[in-house]
Formats: sequence, structure tokens, C-alpha cells
Amino acid sequence: MPPSGNYPPGRLTGLQSRCNAQIANILPVLSDKQELYEDQESSEDQGHIAKWQGLSSSYGPIEHGPVATSGDNDAVPDATGRKPSDRTEDWDAFMPEIKQVLPFVVTVDDYASPAGLGFNAVFDFTLDGDPYRREYNYLQIVTNTWIGDEETGYMETTREWQIEEGEWFYVEPEEEEVPA
Repeated sequence: MPPSGNYPPGRLTGLQSRCNAQIANILPVLSDKQELYEDQESSEDQGHIAKWQGLSSSYGPIEHGPVATSGDNDAVPDATGRKPSDRTEDWDAFMPEIKQVLPFVVTVDDYASPAGLGFNAVFDFTLDGDPYRREYNYLQIVTNTWIGDEETGYMETTREWQIEEGEWFYVEPEEEEVPA
């Protein structure tokens, strides 16, 4: 089912533009903190290396109505004290910069793959009941290079983020299974 689309002209694109501006401020801070977090985790010898994971920054969706003005229902995240049960840091400890008025909800999921460690940053808002989402996938490629000869050489490690930037899309509601 497509979104209702009953928005005033430019309402959806204006809201997406406002979100994009906020995302452009958040992502560089988040990626810098993710790199530091990995270093901290590995130095504590906890048996695993992981990126930080953040549960949804708000308890409910950020709902924008069709007749509201710019910035109508932006809100300071209200669920920043929550964290996954296997993690020690919540949003407040890891990224207090998130405590600002935002037009969306943020969730961060981490993962490990054969190519390296990464995280997905997911941004959600609702416009007149229609949910929209934008996702960013960050994969950190680690390259180790031996420099010098066998006796006096050393290992040089470089890290580089490979970033996949998604577009805003309408989130199709999940269909409920009807018992037979």
C-alpha cells in the first residue's frame, strides 16, 4: 500500500531535507566515536571486538502531521538511557550529542562480517501516519601492511570507512498472518 501522499506540496521533501541536514551533523561524530569504541573494547580484552549499539533513541515515532509547520514535532530523544543487555553504554554515555531537538528517531545496530566490523545507522520519522526511513551502512576496512625487513620491521594498520548511503524510503507495514 503506498503512502497516503496527502501532504501539502513540498512537505515531504522539506522534512527529508531537514532530516538530512541533522544527519550530516550526527554521522561524522558517530563514526569517530565508533572507531574509539572499538579500540576501547579490544584493549579491555573482553574476548570480542564490536562497535557500539544504540537502541531506539525515542520511545515512540516522531510524528509529523500534514498541516504542521517546519519543526512541528521535532523532539529531544527520550529513551537515551536504554541499552542492550550485553552493552555497558547507553546513548547518554556514548554520544551525549544526540540530546538535541531532532526530527527523527535514531537506532544503531552493529555487526561483524568477514570484511570487517561495521554498524548501521537508521533514521525514522512518520508523516501523516506514513513511516519513512533512511539507512547508512558503515563498514570499517582494516589493512595490515608489514613495513621494513624481518628483524626491524613493524606492522602498519590503516582503517578506512566504506560507507553505503541509502535514500529515504516508505516503510511498508508488515502484513499480519491470518490463521487458517
